[in-house]
Amino acid sequence: MPVRIEIADVDLREEGPRLLVWIHVPSKMQEAGAPRDNPRQTLALIDTACHTTIIKPEIAELLELKSCGVMRFKAHTGDIVEAPSYCVDIEFRGSDGHGQFIAKNVHVGGVRLPENDTGCLLGRDVLQYGVFGYDGVVSAFTLAFEE
Repeated sequence: MPVRIEIADVDLREEGPRLLVWIHVPSKMQEAGAPRDNPRQTLALIDTACHTTIIKPEIAELLELKSCGVMRFKAHTGDIVEAPSYCVDIEFRGSDGHGQFIAKNVHVGGVRLPENDTGCLLGRDVLQYGVFGYDGVVSAFTLAFEE
């Protein structure tokens, strides 16, 4: 079942395209005996300039995730930054309350983000599974996934 997320009447210019996502302990780790999943809901900003999705380290701590290595990122300043890498599942729920899409076993970086309610930057590694539409004229965006 296709999952379509439609967000309208937001100040895209000020806030950017943000939506709710649920960050999970990856299913492959649950099958291997990791603690029972207790997903964390957070606001995610769609960031097409970001190659790799990142989450706030606090989310990894709440999910009791163990780092699976180190990632290197090129920051907006051009500096190379190193951060712990985590494996997560990212869940998207349809705006109409129907359907869900889960990007499974996504390797994300644990990077401190500005002090606001955004807990995740969705990068092109996740966006490659969907269709993203941005309409600045009517201040709306859509993100759709096929199962």
